[in-house]
Amino acid sequence: MTAKTAESKVAKFTHRGVVALKHTDLRRNVWEAAAHGQGNLGLRLAAAPGVAKSWIYMFRFNGTARMMTL
Repeated sequence: MTAKTAESKVAKFTHRGVVALKHTDLRRNVWEAAAHGQGNLGLRLAAAPGVAKSWIYMFRFNGTARMMTL
């Protein structure tokens, strides 16, 4: 069973902006917008409050999209 995930974008990650991001009832991925419209660096917020935020990186390997937790 997979958790439902919401997606959103920010222009640029800053310390103040990352601290201000709040948890919701869904797991949420927030991506940094890039020059070409899709950023590769993201921040994953768990559905439960008090759980740490995780940095994620999206890339392609052999044509398949993959995500790596940093």
